Amino acid sequence: IESADDCLKIDENLQPGCLFRFTWMKGSSNPPVTFQEVECPQELIDVIHVCIGRDIHIAPIVGGVNGTATTYRFWGCCKTLLFLAINRHTNVQSGCDHDKNGTAFLCSDQVGIAVNETFAYGFAGAYLSVDNGTSRCCQCLLITFEDFLIRDKQMIVQIINSGGNVNVSHIDIALPGGGGGLEDLGCTYQWGDDAFDTIEDVDDCLTLPESLQPGCQFRFTWMLSADNPPVKYQEVECPQELIDITGCQAS
Repeated sequence: IESADDCLKIDENLQPGCLFRFTWMKGSSNPPVTFQEVECPQELIDVIHVCIGRDIHIAPIVGGVNGTATTYRFWGCCKTLLFLAINRHTNVQSGCDHDKNGTAFLCSDQVGIAVNETFAYGFAGAYLSVDNGTSRCCQCLLITFEDFLIRDKQMIVQIINSGGNVNVSHIDIALPGGGGGLEDLGCTYQWGDDAFDTIEDVDDCLTLPESLQPGCQFRFTWMLSADNPPVKYQEVECPQELIDITGCQAS
C-alpha cells in the first residue's frame, strides 16, 4: 500500500482505515509525537466491546504469586473446598462419601466460559509449590497457555479446590468428563451413571447430563483438545463474572 488508490485493492471493510492514512494523516510517514495519558472516550470503548464481545478486565495483584505450572483436568463431582468456604456453618456431607448419604457436589455451572477465541473464564483446583500447600480458595489466577495448539490463549480461573501435593505446581481445570481422580465414584453417586469415564471427543459430551454438556464441549472447542498444556500463571483480582457464579470473593 503506497497510495490512496492502493487502498481500493484490499478488503472493503478495511478500506476506510487504510484511506485514513492518506486523507486525515496526509500520507505522513511515521511522524514524531508528544503524548499524554487521558481517560478513554466512550467511542473507543464501544468499538472494543464490539470487537471482543464483552469487557475483559485484568487486574494483577501487586506482590501476588506468579510462575509456571502444568495443567490437568478434573471433574469428580465431589464437594470442593470452595463449598466449605462459603458454607462454614453448614455441615453438609460430601456426595462422594461412600455411604452415599451426602448431598453436596461440585456445582454444574463452575465450568469453562469462552469470552472470545483467545480468552475465557473458568474454575480450577490448584497446588502451587511456592505456597507449600497453602490453600488459595476463592482467589484467581490468570493462566497463559504455552502448548503449541493453544499458545498464548488465556483464562482467568477462580480456585475452588486444592490440587493435592505432588511436589510440582499444577492447576487442575474443572471440565466435565475431565476425570474423577481419587474420587472416581462421585459422579456415579450424583448422576447414577459412569459416562464421565468415557469422554474422548466432543461427541461423547452428549452422553453427559445436559447441564454439563457445554462445559465438556469447552475442552474440545475453545481448548482444541490440548492435553494437559503447560501454563504461566499470575495472581489477579477475581472478575465479577466469576464471583457472581460462586458467591465467593477473596479478602
